[in-house]
Amino acid sequence: MGGAAFRRIPPDMFRFATHDELYLAVMQVFGEANDRLVTALTFDEVLSGLREVGWFDPVPGDRLDRALGQLCEWGLLDRVQNHGAHYATAEEYERKNLQYSLTKRGEAAFEGVQHALYLLASSGALQSAVLDAIAAHLDDLYGLLRDPASDNRRIFTTLAGLEGHLDALRTNTKQFNGELQRLLRDDAADLATFDEVKRATVAYLEATRPRTTGGSSPRSPAWKATWTRCAPTPSSSTASCSGCSGTTPPISPRSTR
Repeated sequence: MGGAAFRRIPPDMFRFATHDELYLAVMQVFGEANDRLVTALTFDEVLSGLREVGWFDPVPGDRLDRALGQLCEWGLLDRVQNHGAHYATAEEYERKNLQYSLTKRGEAAFEGVQHALYLLASSGALQSAVLDAIAAHLDDLYGLLRDPASDNRRIFTTLAGLEGHLDALRTNTKQFNGELQRLLRDDAADLATFDEVKRATVAYLEATRPRTTGGSSPRSPAWKATWTRCAPTPSSSTASCSGCSGTTPPISPRSTR
């Protein structure tokens, strides 16, 4: 595959995250405002928003003005004039005439940095309840699809819930496997830590193995299909899902250190 086939990241898109901590704090102000559906901020609103996101150092007006100008130059913010406002003084006009808002590139850059920080702070964990949650959603979906009177909205919400569990399963599996491989490559890791991870993983695999009663099939056709596709193996562990809880404690290589 040639290099031209890869989508290129716009230059300077993530410079705000490493150039100056103030720039990151300013983007945090706009990100939180965007979460509240506030799409434009004045200079004074940005200044007050800095305190709300945890920036308590004094910020001279010229420094903040340079930061806003640089973020605009990098294509992360738009700067427009607010023609609908009324101003009592020339100073008020200078402070409130301009409004700033995130561009599409700015939204993507902020979300990218937030996602990176989340991954750095999180760890994959094995949890048996995720398979039960997937099986329950498959059972519900199986029943809805067999019922001609089923509402399409219920099918959609059930499918969306199933996709959420599968996404969490896949994400945490990759994280768990990555941390496990790093542990195995770590020459400083002691044998006791390795044995603890091994015992916990084996216990998890035993706990999540399909259970049968009197030779009958486990639970339902949906559960059987789920296990066939998602059954954990020594080389591919399952993971936890946000909001799930189960009888098997979560397993994380990081937590055993």
